[in-house]
Amino acid sequence: MVRYFEDYTVGETRTMGSFSLSEADIIDFAERFDPLWLHTDPERAEELSPFGGIIASGWHTLCSCHGLLIDELGDSMALGSPGVEEVSWPKPVFPGDTLTVESEVVATRPSESRPDRGLVTTEITATDDDGEIALAYRPLMFYLRRDDSAASD
Repeated sequence: MVRYFEDYTVGETRTMGSFSLSEADIIDFAERFDPLWLHTDPERAEELSPFGGIIASGWHTLCSCHGLLIDELGDSMALGSPGVEEVSWPKPVFPGDTLTVESEVVATRPSESRPDRGLVTTEITATDDDGEIALAYRPLMFYLRRDDSAASD
């Protein structure tokens, strides 16, 4: 089903899936995009890290979650994002942790300047097997309206 702006309602929640990151996944991403030793050097991280070992880059976790979000959009009329309101990483992600990703629509508003679209704000959370939040972020996404004549009502 093709989803337009009107198909998103505040309070709508969805479970988008789960993923795990291996140590190799964590190191590969970090070496390319976030080469902090906490993410790339298991021995040093075990010895010196306040976490007791290597952890995933927060950006890796976010990108992994966002990939599930985009897959969930499927055949939507998404037009791109003007940004993200906030991002937090309250808990580190270790190799082998499984995160479950959920979304909740927290706001919708028709565009005043572009009547053919509306803006949807979603709260995305990734929780670990203990039910603790490892990541939360609020992306904004523009969607085409099904009938832009509704904007003139």
